[in-house]
Amino acid sequence: MFAATLLLLTISLAWVYSASAAQAELKWNDPGYLLMRQALWVVLGTACLLITMRIDYRIYRHRALVYTAMGVAVVALIAVFLCPARNGTHRWLGFGGLGVQPSEFAKVAAIVYIASVLYEHLENRFPLRPALLRIGAGVGVLALLIVKEPDAGGALTLAGTAAVMVFVAGLAYRWGVAAL
Repeated sequence: MFAATLLLLTISLAWVYSASAAQAELKWNDPGYLLMRQALWVVLGTACLLITMRIDYRIYRHRALVYTAMGVAVVALIAVFLCPARNGTHRWLGFGGLGVQPSEFAKVAAIVYIASVLYEHLENRFPLRPALLRIGAGVGVLALLIVKEPDAGGALTLAGTAAVMVFVAGLAYRWGVAAL
């Protein structure tokens, strides 16, 4: 899986260069300008991946970590509205010359949150309805804030990921049909 990820990253860098070289040459006098910026993010992301791979996954079940991640995601999603709009949207938080999209962090926080709630449900045989309500409330808050940016695609990705995780965890199909 790691090799496939590296292959996809390499291919994406080739596509970035292919799609942006002419524009980068005109704008910055350097056809590799955008490629180098993207390559920097690939290196940083790969470093984060390697660090994360070394962490015991059970640590992600701790309530303090789960709720801190969700809280940071909510605060960051609210903070984007205090920043100036870019192209008519409030999707970015800027730190000097660096910009980040809190919605991307929110997706990771939601995955950890959903996994934690499902783990509690499955491990302790808790009733399904409260677990679904907790997941729906947590994901719903994040999705509503993401839609407000506006980023409907990000919100749909978040909701779709939540739905897939719940179904993979064993949710009966009748619940999915009832939700439609």
